[in-house]
Amino acid sequence: MVIHSERIDDVVVLRPEERLDASTAPVLEEVVDKVLDGVVSKVLIDLQGVAYATSIGISACLQAARTARERGALVVFSGLEGMAREVFDIAGLLDVLEIHPTREAALASFGWMVPRPASGTAALSGDLTLPEEILLLALDDETGRFLDLPEYALDHALAAAVLMELGRRVRIDSDLERVLVVDPTPVRDPVLDPALAALAHAGSERSADDWIGRLAREGESLRDRVVDRLVHRGILARKDRLLHWMLGGRRYPVVDDQERREVRERVLAVLRNGEIPGPHDVAIIALADACAVFDALLDMDEMMELGPHIQEVAAMDLLAQAMTRALERAQAAGPGAAAIASPVASIYGRTSDAAS
Repeated sequence: MVIHSERIDDVVVLRPEERLDASTAPVLEEVVDKVLDGVVSKVLIDLQGVAYATSIGISACLQAARTARERGALVVFSGLEGMAREVFDIAGLLDVLEIHPTREAALASFGWMVPRPASGTAALSGDLTLPEEILLLALDDETGRFLDLPEYALDHALAAAVLMELGRRVRIDSDLERVLVVDPTPVRDPVLDPALAALAHAGSERSADDWIGRLAREGESLRDRVVDRLVHRGILARKDRLLHWMLGGRRYPVVDDQERREVRERVLAVLRNGEIPGPHDVAIIALADACAVFDALLDMDEMMELGPHIQEVAAMDLLAQAMTRALERAQAAGPGAAAIASPVASIYGRTSDAAS
């Protein structure tokens, strides 16, 4: 992908063309990162030439805004039209990102905009996968059992986390209608690779909510695999049929001599500070919301305060929205629906039910 760049006074203008998807978004992120590493503090991303955008594409724009905030800089956008604007609108980003109708209006905005100082809240990230992260968040530290969550909701959150993690690894992408495999190369992970293989074999005929529903119907096997992976990595241990943390109750291991902040504290910091969330922030908040983890972790006053913002952030990812649709479909079908569906080949080694 070629990103045209020009300098107008003290503003760097970046102009991607045609598509903003898995093949082009990493280039945009790299260019923005390099520009902000220099003396530039004002960047305009002109999207007028972009006709198509996907989940990874909008994540790149979120990451650009997040990176700018962390470095005390400004990134604004202009020129969204047609289908690309529809995608941003569906994700609720028209009200989150600084988007102007024209380049001229965007350039003029730098005259009155003032960079907000970084709060010091690091974006959620780490060496754990999203399925591992949401399962750890759903585990009760004291009892060694999972929080009292709707099982089908946790299954759908884990299923969506698999797809989101494959998106993070730039193996798949999604638009408003389907999941697209962009690189079938295995990532050498026993949770992610079976799903990637199934997606690659099926092609791009199924929607994201269909895939989430199919993966969720293998929730027990999926949960077992994620737990096995965490045990293998020395983060959890099995004892008397319970799961125990290996590192004194920490939710994360020590990495490079730095203890990772608990997910709960970092998530709350992102929500309370009203920051533009990074793509990883969006993913974990959406997953936690879907499986009702926030209901278990927050008291009533916190839920009343943060609930609207949780919903706003959770809608910023197309796969998160697909997870919500799949969850609503499962709730409407009832618990016996899967039992009468025709069997199809299992993704995780058992017979599974056909996707609806």
